[in-house]
Amino acid sequence: MKKLALLMFVLLFLVACTKYARLYPVNDLASTTGVLKAKYSDFGRGYGEITIVMPDGETLNGEYTTGRAINLNFGNLLSNVYGTEGGAFGTGTSTVLRLQGTNPGIANLYGDRGTMMQCEYFVGNRAGKGRGACKKNDGSLYRLQF
Repeated sequence: MKKLALLMFVLLFLVACTKYARLYPVNDLASTTGVLKAKYSDFGRGYGEITIVMPDGETLNGEYTTGRAINLNFGNLLSNVYGTEGGAFGTGTSTVLRLQGTNPGIANLYGDRGTMMQCEYFVGNRAGKGRGACKKNDGSLYRLQF
């Protein structure tokens, strides 16, 4: 009986840690895919796995990492999507400074048919909500919200 209760607890924990994000097309290349839905695991460690199933059936799998320090060149994708002159993250450079009360993160995904996607994002300290930008290897740009 105890083993069954423990198994049920573990299964409920795993299901509760699955979250979803949406990627909204920004340019013409991305508009052909429409809005994408990403499924990711969140175990409260700032690291997890992420999956996106593309409209053509290709599955992109990867991982994400959220940290506290800013790496050099962080913000290139954000600048591509949001602009550099005072935009949503605006610093006017390719390096985006940390916004008050947020943590930066990156994600890399690879598809079973050769598609690659990179993402940069910020996560707010409250409720783990965030936003960012993603770019596929064909030049498609997306706004990321979760």
